[in-house]
Amino acid sequence: MKIVLNFFVVLCYFFVTVDSNNIFFNSAVDFYLMNDFANSKREFLKCEINDTTIKAEIYFYLGNINYKEQEYFEAIDNYKNALRLNSSLNEAKKNLALARLKLFENKQKSKNNNNLQENSTVQHTVEETNEILLEAKSLENKTLEKVNNKDNKNNHSRQIKNW
Repeated sequence: MKIVLNFFVVLCYFFVTVDSNNIFFNSAVDFYLMNDFANSKREFLKCEINDTTIKAEIYFYLGNINYKEQEYFEAIDNYKNALRLNSSLNEAKKNLALARLKLFENKQKSKNNNNLQENSTVQHTVEETNEILLEAKSLENKTLEKVNNKDNKNNHSRQIKNW
């Protein structure tokens, strides 16, 4: 009797565990379909499933959530995990490529923004330098005018004396 009771307890535990994992998985998918990604992610992470096909699907969904939230590094990791468990997930392959492309585009945009900021700084510096050069040229011209005016006065004074 004790053996039967223990067997029954183990059997019930197995069904409850499988049942709760199915509930978590199904509710996670439902949340995902409603675009409620925070709750979907939470429910997926509660799943304790040994079936590699379902685990691959969980990673696939988590990758999709990360992608939609523009978390491309995490999306790439989740798609890779899905493909390690089930290499025939063509959608995961496609989405992995898209996530890598988005990551590359973001890096390029970041580089371009940095270049624009650097170019803006360089342009500002060039403008300031040009202003300083113009001021220096103006001062130089004024100084030359004064020197020329003095020379002209001295020459004019000499001419008067010599006359």
